[in-house]
Amino acid sequence: MIDVSKLEEYFATKPAAKEIIKSNKTPEKQNYLDSKRSQNIGIFLHGTQIQPATIGELVSRIKNGGDMDNIIALKKFAPLADDIKVFGKIPESSVNSLDKADKLMWYMVNTPYFTQKTQHH
Repeated sequence: MIDVSKLEEYFATKPAAKEIIKSNKTPEKQNYLDSKRSQNIGIFLHGTQIQPATIGELVSRIKNGGDMDNIIALKKFAPLADDIKVFGKIPESSVNSLDKADKLMWYMVNTPYFTQKTQHH
């Protein structure tokens, strides 16, 4: 015979103890890109050691033929029309709250003539 009272005792849910736990978590970074694209950009950034804030400098060196491999790779992640709408509205003061992949996209969208300068290479 099954002792129901013992089962209830073993599997009953008990109210959680009211304990204040301080969290040392850093605030979550904001993501606007879809997860697959964000992951691909993250892999690219990790492999090249490019920092999102240096995109403008990287693009300005195109005339001198510098970093062409990185420019060609960056073209794969060039901003789409939707990216331009979304990232064009984010103020520079909010860039630090973005995920690293989203930061790269923000800098690509906000680097003057990024698409025009990179499309011919």
